[in-house]
Amino acid sequence: MGTMSYRLANLRGVALEQLKRDVSEGAKLVTYAYTISPLAFTLRNVTAVYMVKPGEKDHHWVIPTIVTGILGWWSIPNGFMNALSSIRTNLSGGLDVTTDVLANLDEDALNSGRIEIQVATNLFHAPTERNITLVTKAVNSTIPYYASIQEVYLGLFMNTAEGEQPFHVIGVQSDAPLDAFRGSLITNLRKDYYKHVRFEIISMDSSDLAIKLNEQGRLLKTARS
Repeated sequence: MGTMSYRLANLRGVALEQLKRDVSEGAKLVTYAYTISPLAFTLRNVTAVYMVKPGEKDHHWVIPTIVTGILGWWSIPNGFMNALSSIRTNLSGGLDVTTDVLANLDEDALNSGRIEIQVATNLFHAPTERNITLVTKAVNSTIPYYASIQEVYLGLFMNTAEGEQPFHVIGVQSDAPLDAFRGSLITNLRKDYYKHVRFEIISMDSSDLAIKLNEQGRLLKTARS
């Protein structure tokens, strides 16, 4: 999996210590979601990072929301739900990435206007209810043939490299290797998702990714829950 890279939109000329003071006084570093859906597929991504100070009128959500409202609905079946999710995200204030940006920010990144998130606190965002329903359906169609499956988690992985779209990660708690289950689950997912829609299936072990998915993802209500 790649590393998320953000453009820093309105921080030019702001010193690092000043930025930290602004955050301590209530400023947030926020990015906004947008969806573009040609007929055959859906692209969902986020904007550059903006600093929003307390009491400051935030207008940065407007353009990505308009773009989503015009271009985000057309893919079947996922365009509508992804567009709706992006609009809801923006209307609720966007995605607060303050902690992750400050954990990785230095003067060089601030001066260049771009930051790579090497150390991330928030890796996952909540999947849409539609995706929860469809993935749960695929998991329940697969589970009867694999007695060792215990719990299954779902999260939308956002810490992607520049140009790479967010994708869903499915975490499976099992006492047995996941190879056979993984292949059968992908087959069942393809009944409701196009071939290009990306899923990663991981073991819910002690890895950092699995721990974050447990904390930030959704536990699915499956036949074994």
